[in-house]
Amino acid sequence: MKYNSIREALADDSLYCTCVAAILTDAFDAEWMNWEPETVEMELKTLGGRVPSDFLMDKAMAVSVLLSTNLFHVSFEAWNDLVQVFNFDRSTGELMVPAGIEDVLWGSTEARILEGPEEFESGGFSHDIRIYTGTLLSQHGITKPPSVLAFAEFNQEEIEDRDMSLANDEFMFKAYWDTHKGILEGAEQDTIQKTKELLMQLKELPLKKGDVSFIENIEMPKKNI
Repeated sequence: MKYNSIREALADDSLYCTCVAAILTDAFDAEWMNWEPETVEMELKTLGGRVPSDFLMDKAMAVSVLLSTNLFHVSFEAWNDLVQVFNFDRSTGELMVPAGIEDVLWGSTEARILEGPEEFESGGFSHDIRIYTGTLLSQHGITKPPSVLAFAEFNQEEIEDRDMSLANDEFMFKAYWDTHKGILEGAEQDTIQKTKELLMQLKELPLKKGDVSFIENIEMPKKNI
């Protein structure tokens, strides 16, 4: 989509978090990431010509948390919230909703784009994030994670017990793997499509001085199967 103005871009609910960050950085450099939410809201109102939606604010603040703190890497609660915001989740309930496989795959992919591969990988992840990701993947029949989820930690005993149980029933074995193969294929295709859309959005933003040359180094996700 070709945006004719920043206002038009900010009004687009399908705008990726990376693009929201590009707009704010273009206008205010990186200092906006250290602002209070009220200040970010005020400046987004000026840029967008209207009070920003909660959805837009969530996107901006998710990037701020990612790039100005290490909470994405050390706090399960922050990580869980951010991967869902990156994946366009609009839930506003007070109860924590566990991230699904598409949230984790795309959320981690966009976080890696924003942080850069070296910082994303060198930052590491807390034990509970690694275990949750490994458990989520293994529940979907995935024991060889995509590279962006290489931090996942698996419980080998549980995997071996599951495989032994399935091995005793050929029909269940085939049904299990066919079902979970489809889930993984869908999630990976979703991530590839979102990466393409993000790149296109970035290129179409009417930025004044923003440098988005880092997109040249973005790696397209590869299928794991």
